[in-house]
Amino acid sequence: MAKTKDNCFKAEKSYDIMKCRAYHAYFTFLDVHLQVTKVNCLFQSDNVDPAKLLEDLFLLFKNILQIIVIPRKLETVTDGEYASFGFQEHLMHVSAMHFGYTVVEALSKLDRRDKENVRERCKTFLVILCSKLQKRLPKQIAFLKAMVKLSPEIATSQVKPTLVDILQNVQRAEVYGCKEEVEME
Repeated sequence: MAKTKDNCFKAEKSYDIMKCRAYHAYFTFLDVHLQVTKVNCLFQSDNVDPAKLLEDLFLLFKNILQIIVIPRKLETVTDGEYASFGFQEHLMHVSAMHFGYTVVEALSKLDRRDKENVRERCKTFLVILCSKLQKRLPKQIAFLKAMVKLSPEIATSQVKPTLVDILQNVQRAEVYGCKEEVEME
């Protein structure tokens, strides 16, 4: 409407871009894989559980790695190793990456050269995104994931989880008390 009724130049250019099937495929990819905006909104909200933020950031990172990294290599990585995992050394070939059904549908309408170009751009986008997310992962992810056990919901529940994971990181018994006493309490 803006293109025809208002003679808007920007609307006309946007319309022309969206008619191009390669751009449409790339925008479909971005729509499917930009869960980053959801996580970013959580980080900007005022009333959010820090443990939930950590879990969402970690899951986003792992989900993207599942698309771009060889599955055999990813199976060997533990939660504590993700912050320093050199995933760039274990990337799948772009033709083996599965970007999701809707993206595959959009790609099927392209000729071979455009399809390869869009797939390569999608791979590059995800690799850069993973690098940025990895820089934001805390180094002590295993310890922080164990700290989730201290959330108010779990602390007030009838069944309490063990605190052994957390207590392994406690080194100063004179400040925090004996590990056995803390676990008992």
